Amino acid sequence: MRRTPEHLNLPKLAPIHLYRESVMKFACTLVTPLYGGGVETGKIDAAMPIRATSIRGQLRFWWRITNRKRFTGPDKHREMFEAEREIWGGLGNAETLRSSKVDIRVTDLQILQSPAPAARYDKKPQGGYKTFPAWEKWAGGPVGGYILFPAQGKANAAGIQIEPGKLLKPNSVTWTLEIQFRDDCSAETREQVLTALRWWASFGGLGARTRRGLGAVKVDDLRPVNPDEAKEQGCTLVLQTSPQENAIEAWQKAIKVLRDFRQEKGIGRNPGAERNRPGRSRWPEADAIRRLSGKNASQHPPIHPAGNLFPRAQFGLPIIFKFKDEKQSDPQQHTLQPQNAERMASPIVLRPYWDGNKWFPAAIYLGKIATSLLLKGPTNETEVCDWPSDSKERKISISKIRPLLMVEKKHPGKISTPLSAFLNYFKNPSDYKEE
Repeated sequence: MRRTPEHLNLPKLAPIHLYRESVMKFACTLVTPLYGGGVETGKIDAAMPIRATSIRGQLRFWWRITNRKRFTGPDKHREMFEAEREIWGGLGNAETLRSSKVDIRVTDLQILQSPAPAARYDKKPQGGYKTFPAWEKWAGGPVGGYILFPAQGKANAAGIQIEPGKLLKPNSVTWTLEIQFRDDCSAETREQVLTALRWWASFGGLGARTRRGLGAVKVDDLRPVNPDEAKEQGCTLVLQTSPQENAIEAWQKAIKVLRDFRQEKGIGRNPGAERNRPGRSRWPEADAIRRLSGKNASQHPPIHPAGNLFPRAQFGLPIIFKFKDEKQSDPQQHTLQPQNAERMASPIVLRPYWDGNKWFPAAIYLGKIATSLLLKGPTNETEVCDWPSDSKERKISISKIRPLLMVEKKHPGKISTPLSAFLNYFKNPSDYKEE
């Protein structure tokens, strides 16, 4: 028989028989489309779309959200990291190696339908295919292209070059989530884990693009997180007041609010001179790039009064700016990203919210993310700013960016950032008429 390596501490590598208490079981249902989550980016593992490891990762994230205020000292990041490892486990050397005190299992997995295309390319009457796909209602319908553009595929007149991505439909997957605590797990730790579970059930999901509501899960017999509880953890939860028929309708309405705020005519952009051509954006980023690059089409001089600001960076990065009039001297494609990373997850989560009886469109702000920005063009990189830090400069910028000014007029003195404007807009978007 092989000898156990001396550097391994067997109690820390606790086998399943050390979990002596009864198993907690939760019935789970997928309520919005599941996109990705498999080994290959953007693809579903059809045989095992719901993995215990994925749920564990989600619970760890929500544990960090709900415990971050406990760590306030100069070494708070290290202390939080060590506390997380003590509960959830982690690799390391003989001194730092930890096994998890929480066992997560997925059982009774029922896949009622195979992954299905989220969109389709319809044929033109004169032959060939339409340029843009029609999105299935369950995949977002009219807002599907805004949230699921990586899955839209590609078609031209000759045929479909890339098939639209396949997603698991809402209500097509159910399973039982089993949670079991090791016998040396304290009551406080158990409470923290169950709190993380409640937050995941209220705001999280599985697969890709969960912060835009994909892969949302309804977990039975859990008390939802309410706005007061969110506020205690440094978050802001905003719920629309009108309940929806189901999770999909609540999700679509939440996504539509963000899409409209950023780019709908009369709100995020000007009405176009022609019916099928959008007008200029009311946000300053495009004109900022024109100024910084020294390039612009003759019909698009950089006239936005807010200057070289990139406020929509606060909603998540990267942002790719592609100018349709590039051949007429507008700038080539630029990418806005964090200075020391390729991505920054959005601090805003949009999701259908189950209050125990009905579904509501919801937005939750998880807290400020400070980052430096880098604008990358074809030949150069430039450090840029998303939003002024000075309160007077912020007021001036709000007065020059029409979507923000629109909200400020309804809520005087309550708007300080693009995110605070969005959260106020989210609650009652119908209050804001097109201009």
